[in-house]
Amino acid sequence: METATQILAICIMTIIFITAFAGVVVPVLPGPSIAAAGVLAYKLIFPEGSISWNFVIIACAAAIFAQIADFFFSWIGAKRYGASWGGVLGSFVGLIVGILLSPTIIMLFLAPIAGAIIGELATGKNVRSSIKAGWGTFLGTMFATAIKFAIVISTAFAFYAALLIK
Repeated sequence: METATQILAICIMTIIFITAFAGVVVPVLPGPSIAAAGVLAYKLIFPEGSISWNFVIIACAAAIFAQIADFFFSWIGAKRYGASWGGVLGSFVGLIVGILLSPTIIMLFLAPIAGAIIGELATGKNVRSSIKAGWGTFLGTMFATAIKFAIVISTAFAFYAALLIK
């Protein structure tokens, strides 16, 4: 039988995983890192529980990989489609602006593209090259987002499966 503390911890973990899912699309919140931190905290609170240290290590390694992939694929997408330093910087500024504008979820996707295009135009590129660079930035960001989503959903699924299997 589960204790009240364990039930409370599982409820808190559910909130942590929901926050981690939000962190997949909100760049201020590192979703996979939040999920891994939650798994680690759970293991520290319940050392004899059904979550193994191997699982904690894998969740933490996946969070590190997600962070690297986020930067790498966004950069690769921008570079693959011809973005210069102005496009990459513009995309980053657009991302920050997108967080502040409403509706946030739409602006998180549109603002980095617009920022990359503006950044490219500011460095003297033509409109066609600027739009291409903006598109590349978008594709790289979407690929990285898909990886982060897969990591968070896998971590949450494995966590709850471990609790049920024990």
